[in-house]
Amino acid sequence: MEIMAVNLLATSPSTSTLPPSPCVEDSGFPLSSLDSEDYVFVEARHPNKVLEGLNSLRLNNAFCDVTLCCGGQEFPCHRIVLASFSSYFQAMFSTDLMESRQERVAINGVEPQMIGMLVSYAYTAEVVISKANVQALLAAANLLDVMAVREACCRFMERQMDEMNCVGIHCFAEAHSMEYIQQHFSTVCQQVNLTAEALNFI
Repeated sequence: MEIMAVNLLATSPSTSTLPPSPCVEDSGFPLSSLDSEDYVFVEARHPNKVLEGLNSLRLNNAFCDVTLCCGGQEFPCHRIVLASFSSYFQAMFSTDLMESRQERVAINGVEPQMIGMLVSYAYTAEVVISKANVQALLAAANLLDVMAVREACCRFMERQMDEMNCVGIHCFAEAHSMEYIQQHFSTVCQQVNLTAEALNFI
């Protein structure tokens, strides 16, 4: 197909009117190797289409090669997808750990609903963070080293912090080594006018 495309471009009188690709620099083709008549096609929707395809395969349990087990629930997945979004899974599947050869992997210490949300995030790049789930989701993202979700949860908690819940959030951050919240705690306390007595208590 590539040879045919090159021949068509070489013989078609309309090739000179093709606009230059806006993503040539990031296309993987060095500019020095491109001929003046070459045209680098970049499909902007391709990443989303790939994710949609992978998620469809997951939902239909097609080509799944590992099942995450948590709290009596099971989540069929693809190892390559899990390893691509989580360094925790990348280390698990690329070393001599027993889990790298198992078809069923147990995940302990987190709520099964949060595992389901993070698996869905891996395939869709979307996750809904709410007051009801932010602490459990943050704990799961912290365990599985899903940094983007962890940071999003920290920012959400920072925005929700007030004089009524700041002490609890600070204690939660210390328990889970959440440096982001701890670093911004003083600033947030000033923004919500936290009393000196509460600060002394902390």
